Amino acid sequence: MGIHGNEVADELAKAGLTSPRDREAGPTLAGVRMNRKKMLNDFRYAQWEQTTRNLAARYRKWELDHELACPKELEVLSRRTLHRFLALRTGHGDFAAYHMRFNHDEDGCEMQCPHCDGDKTPEHIVFCPKSLGVFRDWPWPNRTRRRRRPETTEMRRLYLKDIMAAPKAFNKFVEVTEIFWPQEEQDWTGRQQERNGAARAEAGGDGDG
Repeated sequence: MGIHGNEVADELAKAGLTSPRDREAGPTLAGVRMNRKKMLNDFRYAQWEQTTRNLAARYRKWELDHELACPKELEVLSRRTLHRFLALRTGHGDFAAYHMRFNHDEDGCEMQCPHCDGDKTPEHIVFCPKSLGVFRDWPWPNRTRRRRRPETTEMRRLYLKDIMAAPKAFNKFVEVTEIFWPQEEQDWTGRQQERNGAARAEAGGDGDG
């Protein structure tokens, strides 16, 4: 047997649901807030849909959602990696087609990848032999897709879309492939590490004496 007060409340609630709407009753504050929130969201998404129709195809292909929260890429990517991330997304960056479009001086621009001499394109990072050579270390953000080496153009483009939708995975991909590190920078970094190691060893030797 239930509590009498609760049973009465349940009966009143059922009666309220089945009774005709009171036309003279005014709206509640909670109802007004809920309706306002829905109208604002509907308006924002309508504006976003209209905006996306005017975007370039290379930008629409990422199928970005409309979000008011801080984009994840701003939270997880360093400024250096964020620059590369946004360049890939927009197509505005150190790419052969971009330099040619704006008639940039070819002597001051690298049109080819420093690792394989392939044309620099936003998609090249998943086509470059340097990246493919360390496939076993690639992050795999899309769990619905079986992990296997992407052999076809479509598979590589799908993978690129996956990591562009997951900034943490993009960051990991950049780290394991070192795709954005020119060979000269790698050589300089290696020499710098050797010098630092030698300096530490020398300092340690002096301390032992």
